Amino acid sequence: MNRSSLIAATSGHDEKGEQNDIPVPRTYAGAALSVPVLGLPLTLYYLCHGRPRSRSFADAKKLYFEKKWSGAIDAYQTLITDGVVMSDQHKHEVYFRLGYAYDEIGNRNESLRSYAKAIDLDPNHADSFYNRGVM
Repeated sequence: MNRSSLIAATSGHDEKGEQNDIPVPRTYAGAALSVPVLGLPLTLYYLCHGRPRSRSFADAKKLYFEKKWSGAIDAYQTLITDGVVMSDQHKHEVYFRLGYAYDEIGNRNESLRSYAKAIDLDPNHADSFYNRGVM
């Protein structure tokens, strides 16, 4: 299969840009670009393109409000490591909630670190200062 045939097979269009009847393979949703899997073992694909994002901000927030602290911590950490959180306001919220969740499970050091990061991101957020101060 040459490169133009591969492009045609993965796009649903032929080399000239006309629609063809070749089914478009499923794509990996976690990749920055929509890249067809084309039968590669998922492990190899994850090594090249990263693992799928298993958590969303809404998932993390739900776990937090359900007081499932360990799950919330994992979900927020996943958001941070995957780079899902973009705006400083969301980053602040993630670190603030991480601080609270760590405090709830008794991990004071991580809680203080998270509150410090939240304060760096939003020095006007009084709750971050308050929660750090009462620990």
